[in-house]
Amino acid sequence: MILGILDADILRDDLKGQYISYAYMVQVLIEHAMETSLINNDIKYKHYRVIDGEYPQKIDECDAYLVTGSKSSAYDDDEWVGQLKVYVQSLFQKDKKILGICFGHQLIAMALGGDTRLASHGWGVGVHQYQTTMSGRKLFLPEQLSLLVSHRDQVVALPKEASLLAFSEFCPNAAYQIKDQVLCFQGHPEFTPQYANALMQVRKEIIPPETFELAQKSLQSTTHSAQVAKVMAAFIQP
Repeated sequence: MILGILDADILRDDLKGQYISYAYMVQVLIEHAMETSLINNDIKYKHYRVIDGEYPQKIDECDAYLVTGSKSSAYDDDEWVGQLKVYVQSLFQKDKKILGICFGHQLIAMALGGDTRLASHGWGVGVHQYQTTMSGRKLFLPEQLSLLVSHRDQVVALPKEASLLAFSEFCPNAAYQIKDQVLCFQGHPEFTPQYANALMQVRKEIIPPETFELAQKSLQSTTHSAQVAKVMAAFIQP
């Protein structure tokens, strides 16, 4: 099993040294989760910096693909964003398994007929809790799902064939699935509290003070990152 990670961002220079890249964080997340899983853990990884136009030479180079988070928006007019949407559509047409995190969750929704917009109620940061649906619990997600988040955009309309997996009052479309092919999460299972804090400090001037303070306190909360990683790894198994 080869998982192609489509890296949609480049970390700031002051964060890159310690955290390397979103693709690296995702790989570490899944590798650690698989160490305690009964699922086949023979997964190999290939990283592609799609923000720079780097893609596999052939779609069949990987068995499944994951689109990472990004500081960009899924509705941006940037050429690389449009190219990534077209690539996601090609993956879907070729029946490839597709995973999405945050920006990936939003862009995949748009590419497959949904809609993503700037959220009217502002930043989501820190640890957020979601209620899972029956469909979510069938995937072995907990009834109350907790994940680190960092976003202003949200999926406001799911693709027609999508099943809602998790929601909250703040984020009504927090996770979704399209049959056995697409699985996406608004939250960041690959984030550590340390990275989430570093990112919040960078954005402190644009996050409302009350939101910032509550998010800082929430970083002490436990999350279901490892459980989500196991669900994603199981989902892409042949």
